[in-house]
Amino acid sequence: MNYKIKFYTIKTNKRIINYIPKKNFILDILEKNKINIEFQCRKGYCGSCRIILISGKIYYPNNVVILASKLSRKEIFPCCCIGINNIILKI
Repeated sequence: MNYKIKFYTIKTNKRIINYIPKKNFILDILEKNKINIEFQCRKGYCGSCRIILISGKIYYPNNVVILASKLSRKEIFPCCCIGINNIILKI
């Protein structure tokens, strides 16, 4: 079953990407679809890739160390999380 990432940006307003759940990190999906966001470490340490999760569910596999103090309640690190259903992001 495929799910959709719907996201909003200042430049594009709205765009939809299909993805297979539990397969790729959100950052990898965005990159494959030529959606560039800032990132550095790809492990959740630096915090430069943080974006807003408007709705949907994600999880952080493999006991990824997340700098929780750097995240507000709705922020996520797309470099190290995976979508598990339809998600809406604000980039």
